[in-house]
Amino acid sequence: MSTTSGSGDACDMPVSGSPTVAETKSSQGSSSNPSLVSSVNGVPIALDLENVSLVGRDDEIKILVQAYERIRKRNAPAEICLVRGESGSGKSVLVENLRRVEKKGREFFVMGKYNQYDQDRPYGGFVEATAELSFSVSEIDDAVKHVVNESLTSEEIQLLLSIMPSINLFLPLTLTNEPLETNEQSFNRFMEVYRKFLRCICSEEHPLVLFLDDLQWVDDVSRQLIDSIAKDSKMRNFLLIGAVRQDPSVSGVYDLTSESVLYSSEIVVGALS
Repeated sequence: MSTTSGSGDACDMPVSGSPTVAETKSSQGSSSNPSLVSSVNGVPIALDLENVSLVGRDDEIKILVQAYERIRKRNAPAEICLVRGESGSGKSVLVENLRRVEKKGREFFVMGKYNQYDQDRPYGGFVEATAELSFSVSEIDDAVKHVVNESLTSEEIQLLLSIMPSINLFLPLTLTNEPLETNEQSFNRFMEVYRKFLRCICSEEHPLVLFLDDLQWVDDVSRQLIDSIAKDSKMRNFLLIGAVRQDPSVSGVYDLTSESVLYSSEIVVGALS
């Protein structure tokens, strides 16, 4: 991946260590505890499972919480987690329950959803998630906004705005009327800039969880963007979670690229006995 202009870029600072590729699969849980307590850097955190239909899912929740713990640490490599299961098995509820973690910092948790009848919309789930992220960033102090503004060039911001107009909430630049090129080079350039944008936002203080639901309907360019994120060893303090329906009604199968350099885990949400 080519780097952008500027030395000592806050989004592209070299980091020590490299992530390893691994895969773990969960079996269905059997515990009925109403809460799951863990810790981040020695600080207790708890998931309150009261009033949430997650009975018997403690093992699955534990995998998500452990991934969440890891990416919160200083300089932590990014991770990817795929959640598979039949329609109605509770994949989305399982992931969204991460929002109930008792936070000590100011984490970002954003979500985008793909639609069977909207597969012609490029980057659909990412556009939705980025809109939520942009609103969250615009509501906090100026530190993150300053890093993004200082690290991205005007050309890069224009490229982001052309596909993700919501970032104008905190990036003070007006979109030009120049037509967006749709060749492979321009797509590759956008993916490079979008990853850089994410790296600017993610930090130990502001780790980011980006949840993409219904990946069985993912469009081709979104799939390429996910693959490019999976190959980006510079990503830190970032957890990408994808939920995939896995039943006879869906012909497509979603799998991570075999070239992924990020630590990856997989949760299979089976039927409860």
